[in-house]
Amino acid sequence: MPYGILGFVAHEDIHPTLEWQSEIERALHTMDAFIAVHTLGFSASFWTQQEVGFAVGRGVKVISFKMGEDPTGFISKQQALARRDRSAEAIAEEIDSLLSEDARTADRLKQAKESLGPASKWDDVPF
Repeated sequence: MPYGILGFVAHEDIHPTLEWQSEIERALHTMDAFIAVHTLGFSASFWTQQEVGFAVGRGVKVISFKMGEDPTGFISKQQALARRDRSAEAIAEEIDSLLSEDARTADRLKQAKESLGPASKWDDVPF
């Protein structure tokens, strides 16, 4: 199922030879939502803490996804999304639902989904 959501993961999405910090800053300035994936060591990283602070300061929807570590700081007051033993598809569906229900992201997500066209054209996507 296509969700109309584009993600940015710095070590995966920055093209070689580009200035990585500028690309991260561009992504932070243009994001509609922020999903913090709390793996072990997340809270100890200066970079992830600054990224979280940037998202909170911009007032975008923040979803904490707990994968081994509890959220800390300003976002710890909100219940985290737990991995449990769910599939990636089940987690994606829940994130889609959370973004669809939030006033900050619902309209933009709806527009993105509408621009995808019929869902049947995505049946051959191998993941």
